[in-house]
Amino acid sequence: MGRLQDGKPAEAIQLAKTALTAIDRIKRTANVDVPLIGVYTILSSAFRDSKNLVEAEKAQRILISLIEKSKDSSSRYWEQYTLNLIILAEIHADEGRNSEAEEGFRSAIQMREDHFGSRSTVTAEGLANLGDSYFDLQRFDDAEIVSKRALSIFGKEALRVGPKSEKSEQLNEAMIATTLNLARIDRAKGRYKDAEAKLTHNIGFIEMVYGKNTSANISNTIVGDIYFIISSKALVF
Repeated sequence: MGRLQDGKPAEAIQLAKTALTAIDRIKRTANVDVPLIGVYTILSSAFRDSKNLVEAEKAQRILISLIEKSKDSSSRYWEQYTLNLIILAEIHADEGRNSEAEEGFRSAIQMREDHFGSRSTVTAEGLANLGDSYFDLQRFDDAEIVSKRALSIFGKEALRVGPKSEKSEQLNEAMIATTLNLARIDRAKGRYKDAEAKLTHNIGFIEMVYGKNTSANISNTIVGDIYFIISSKALVF
């Protein structure tokens, strides 16, 4: 989440700094908060990708403060605001500041529940992120609880909107990714048959929804994870 797609963080940082200089020249005569939000989004992601977590956190905190200045009651505001709180929590997790990361995830999830409801897919996305963090901390029971809750929300929403909905592809990817994480949890807890069953389900679901040429229709990260496991013929995660 919140990461660059082209894998060139150094170039992104330089371009963002150039943009900051230009914005600084016009800030006395124009509202520059919107372009600044875009620049600091790039900086946070680029610093994180280059493993400069100190600068990533600084950029992310500035970004959050800029978003807070535009606070309103719209869904768009709360989704953007809580997303960036989750990214800050992810940076804390990358830094090994696990208690701060968990507090950040939980705070963002609570805000999403308050504004979108406990059954919203926006809330489920936060739960899935928290499950990833718990897994990295080897808190497998906690990871399983929140991941199962996220998967339930995604699944019910997919049934509600149907396969022809504009949301269906995003929901499919969310279900596949969350099921994969649950398989990892099963494997970590020694439940190898359960892990294999979830992977088999995922593979069948992918082929049913996307066909054999999945790489053209589903994120490369998920395809890589699934097909690494298929090709290895073993439960290696």
